[in-house]
Amino acid sequence: FVNNAGSRLFDTDDLELAAEVARRAGVAIENARLSGERARVSAALQRELLPPNVPEMPGWDVSTMYRPAGEVEEVGGDFYEAFAIDGGWALVLGDVSGRGAKAASLTAEARHTIRTATMLSSDPTAGLRLVDQRLRERGDAALCSAAVLILPGDEDGDAMARLYIAGHPPPLLLRDGAAEEVGRPGPILGVSEESVWAAESVVI
Repeated sequence: FVNNAGSRLFDTDDLELAAEVARRAGVAIENARLSGERARVSAALQRELLPPNVPEMPGWDVSTMYRPAGEVEEVGGDFYEAFAIDGGWALVLGDVSGRGAKAASLTAEARHTIRTATMLSSDPTAGLRLVDQRLRERGDAALCSAAVLILPGDEDGDAMARLYIAGHPPPLLLRDGAAEEVGRPGPILGVSEESVWAAESVVI
């Protein structure tokens, strides 16, 4: 507040108004700082939940794009992974329920469980079963959908891939300018003790 010569003197009401304006400005500045900090932490956490790069896969061209929807400071539950297994490669797409810290912890657990179990056994259902069991044990209605594609190693011509779907929207196969859904739907992870995920063969 500025007072010129000859103006009225500030009184207690003016002081109270100035203090309230300052308090509100301080709250707004602090909220902006906290929001920026949350956005930076969330972005760093989201980066750590995704693989740093996709491996070179002889015979295959693979690329990724990840663009989360929603609030900037919220960590999503989507994940992907690509890794070598005996005789080929595994590609995984998944999504856990929820957002924020809880979704981040579920995402990390699901991604690494599917990866480790599949690498050790070359059987994607081993990873799906482990994640399914773990989610059911939690007791907080945690769910996860996943699609796992098993590609053979470097081959000439057509290749036979195996696709497993656990509650995930079916992938699209693009061929001759047309897209078709492929895969046999299976139950989402975290619901039933009797879940079975059957492979469907897809010629690529």
